[in-house]
Amino acid sequence: MDLMDSLSHHGVVRGLNLNGICSMTNIPGKFDVSGDLVHAIYYNPDLSQKEKKDTIDSYCQSDALNTYWLFLKYEVLKGALNKEQYLGLLSDFLEKFPKEKSYSSVFINALEKEIREFV
Repeated sequence: MDLMDSLSHHGVVRGLNLNGICSMTNIPGKFDVSGDLVHAIYYNPDLSQKEKKDTIDSYCQSDALNTYWLFLKYEVLKGALNKEQYLGLLSDFLEKFPKEKSYSSVFINALEKEIREFV
């Protein structure tokens, strides 16, 4: 299943992107780097190879985490997950979440808020 295909009804709805949907659903989304900057980061002569790799790696990881969380919310809306299942998965997600990444605090704060306030 392609989540974006499902959300856009296989292209019928135009203009949807991961960051916009995350914003509407209180998921962190893109907070420091977006996909359109990856090329510029990769070819930036002022950055070391390690800085380039780490920045792009963090972007890709946070993108995957946004997609996973959005998928969980989608499953709740479809009725495939109930509230208890969703909150249980979020609690597991939070417990296993990497603590040392550039995006960690943004996601951890958002996850804690979601678990606390989900209705």
